[in-house]
Amino acid sequence: MYRSADRYIETLSEFGITNDSKGPELFIPDEIQFAVSGRMAKLRLNDFNKVIGICPGAKHFTKRWQKEKFAAVCVRFAKEKHAKVLLFGGASDRSDCAAIATEIKITSPKMR
Repeated sequence: MYRSADRYIETLSEFGITNDSKGPELFIPDEIQFAVSGRMAKLRLNDFNKVIGICPGAKHFTKRWQKEKFAAVCVRFAKEKHAKVLLFGGASDRSDCAAIATEIKITSPKMR
């Protein structure tokens, strides 16, 4: 199956870069990993916790999903996968994240 990602990689072939079919790689600088570890410790999360990160924001209103649907997905994942949910985004996403968190608490009071 030929994908558009393959087309982009082909432009780098003259530099010896080819698709290894192992998927994309993400290299996170040590200082970022350290900062994330600190925040996870504050939230009492560790490597053994399943964590689902949800970022409900979108620049354009027409690309936004309904807050109630985000909350329903969060509750379902948390129950089925025994996972914790983290809501995150920019300053403009705070009210949406708060509304989703409230909906999660109403639907499943044990979740925090």
